[in-house]
Amino acid sequence: MACSDKQRKDGESLRRSLLLAKTRAAAASEKSELLKLKREAMALMKRIAPEEVEPSAGKKRKVIKTIVPRGLIEIMILYPHMPFYGFPEETLPNRSQEFHGFYARRKAIADKILEYEQGLDEVEVIVTRGRNERSGLRRSLRLAKTKAAAALESEILKLKREAKALMKRIAPEEVQPAAGKKRKVIKTLMPREAIAFMYQQALIKQFSVKGYAEDYTQVEVTDNDEN
Repeated sequence: MACSDKQRKDGESLRRSLLLAKTRAAAASEKSELLKLKREAMALMKRIAPEEVEPSAGKKRKVIKTIVPRGLIEIMILYPHMPFYGFPEETLPNRSQEFHGFYARRKAIADKILEYEQGLDEVEVIVTRGRNERSGLRRSLRLAKTKAAAALESEILKLKREAKALMKRIAPEEVQPAAGKKRKVIKTLMPREAIAFMYQQALIKQFSVKGYAEDYTQVEVTDNDEN
């Protein structure tokens, strides 16, 4: 049963590690793709940037001013990586082909950044959940060890009390010798129950010291029908 629980826990830990590794690899791949798209977008912006025409002598350069709503400016500040957030796509047919390409590039970059941020959030959630699970597992193991040690100590004390009571019952009686006579000693063989108890106590002692118990083959239990 303990082996099965250990295998199950090892399997869960392996699955969490694989999921975290896949998430990190995906995040790294997305980051690399995002940097590539940024470089391509910057190169595209340089190519389609409007050429500054030097004004002729005696002529002023024409400046086109556009009024931008305050709400759109606030959106640009809040979402710097999404310059076309809220842009009406129904106006795209009226735009040039170069603008179409620029819009598609910028939108792809914004989508990639959004996916990357969501991936980071998911990774953070997985890491936090893993920390909590490991912390809970450590607490459970400590509690289980404490309970097992307390139960073992209680069992040892109980067996010691039973052993003392048993030894008192089976102690050989010493008869005081009369004057001029040798003292007579009545020998009593230790019963099977006492030997079995000593065998069990030895196993418990070895388990508490070494963490495991082996079979004590040198302990022999014999009966003597004559006595």
